[in-house]
Amino acid sequence: MKNNYLLIFILLISCHSSADYVIDTSVSKDLEISGKLGSPIDSFDEAFEFKDFLAISIPDSIGLVEISKIEPYEESYLIYDERKENVFLVDEKGSFIRKFGRIGGGPGEYTDLEDFVVVKDEVFLMTRRTKNLLVFQISTGEFKRQIDLGLYADQIVKIENDEFLVYVNHSENNGNHNIKRFDKEGKELDGYFPFDPSKQQVIIPFSGGLMASNERVLFMKPFDEYIFEYDPIKKSFYSRFRTDLLSDFILENKGDFKVLASPEVMVKSFGGQSWNGSIFFENDKKILFNFFRASTLKNGIFDKGNQELIVFAKSSANPLFKILDTAKYLEGDIVYFPIYGEKMFDESFFSYSKESKFKFDLLEAREKVRPGQPYYLLKAKLK
Repeated sequence: MKNNYLLIFILLISCHSSADYVIDTSVSKDLEISGKLGSPIDSFDEAFEFKDFLAISIPDSIGLVEISKIEPYEESYLIYDERKENVFLVDEKGSFIRKFGRIGGGPGEYTDLEDFVVVKDEVFLMTRRTKNLLVFQISTGEFKRQIDLGLYADQIVKIENDEFLVYVNHSENNGNHNIKRFDKEGKELDGYFPFDPSKQQVIIPFSGGLMASNERVLFMKPFDEYIFEYDPIKKSFYSRFRTDLLSDFILENKGDFKVLASPEVMVKSFGGQSWNGSIFFENDKKILFNFFRASTLKNGIFDKGNQELIVFAKSSANPLFKILDTAKYLEGDIVYFPIYGEKMFDESFFSYSKESKFKFDLLEAREKVRPGQPYYLLKAKLK
């Protein structure tokens, strides 16, 4: 999904009732954003400082179609390609080290992959069809064990005591909760955010999600104005922020995907609506997030101190913004942007005439990497 977000409709296999679970949203901190939305910036230097740039070199026999997720590990990186259903390790320069598991039906093999998570010196690959976690030693690639989860899951993050939170995107058949907590053996410990299966039988890949960001675990429901944070002491979620990004129609029909997941809502030519996106990263000073405004994807950087907002998007007057894939990780104040290989060496994206130190540094770094790679990784500091 480099340029477009596709809506995937998937009916649930079966439906079950869910227990009451109520979070007090009145304690949420309001993020007043919509009144500050202006045109996207045309200067990278206004929002970012160049830090690093590397080519992701993967053998042709494995291939790389998309960087769906990236996570630093010691002096290397773990990368997930959703399209090719691969998780592999590259070194600090982006050179391939090893792949974990393979397609198949034997030990350490899988038929599909949905996500991965790093726990100490092991990587856990999460499958959907076989409903389990496959555990590999990162340093050797050795398959260690299999953990059965028993549910169709979409995203996973590690929390304290080697426990996991798993996001089930409205498609599970073992109790209707968006979030479930498991111990390291795969035993279900708790469920959070029950949903109504009569109205939410659709997977929404472009709104909402579960993510870890600078030692915080955050969750957004699709088409919802609240951002929740997991409290490791109370082992529950609380409402951290409320945004004002959602348009009136989205708010009025919140929770009813049969209404919201329709062409009339999704497509700009039909009028378009506004709603929360799929990322919300936070550090001590800034919040990096994406959102849809009039059904068009945009990105925001919100300063928690002075309450100012910067918007950047592919629709900027500067075509250089078109090379960026969605941000995949925020480590301190360093954000990771994948860049599709062909775009990186297409001079039309570097044609904006205004002087830019960021562009100068990026072009200088480009001269030092090998061309023709399927993907590159840009590391930029939030200003």
